[in-house]
Amino acid sequence: MSTTTLPDAGLYDRDFALWAETQAGRLREAARTSNLPIDWENLAAELEGLSNSQQAELGSRLTTILEHLLKLRHSSAQLPRRGWRVTVVTQRHDLARLLRLSPSLRRRLSEQLPEAYEAARQRAQTGKPPGERWSRVPETCPFAVEQILDPNWFPARSSV
Repeated sequence: MSTTTLPDAGLYDRDFALWAETQAGRLREAARTSNLPIDWENLAAELEGLSNSQQAELGSRLTTILEHLLKLRHSSAQLPRRGWRVTVVTQRHDLARLLRLSPSLRRRLSEQLPEAYEAARQRAQTGKPPGERWSRVPETCPFAVEQILDPNWFPARSSV
């Protein structure tokens, strides 16, 4: 048996999401020329689904980080602040791990930011207790991607 080195050998270990997308495309290409009784289209769809689930995880973690950064910046509340910071640290850690496993997802951060921010904005404002004061929350994300990912950065509290 001969061993053939694929042009992207090791991609599975370097960038899982990109590997899944690439393999799905190759399965579809192979389906056009193969007469093997394989469910090519559903195999390709399943591989794309793996990549899509990582993209969904990216969006979910980004939304949670943004929600808690907004609470830290705009809420007048005193007590849950430590918990908000712990959530941001945890989500940043898990997001960094996801980006190490699939570096191609990093380019999706800026694509997902507007939708994630809007969801975070709604969640943060919906969950505030009656009577809690908030400074005005901007319509668009006031945080740069670098700040969102920085494990040591937290926003200053806005005046309420």
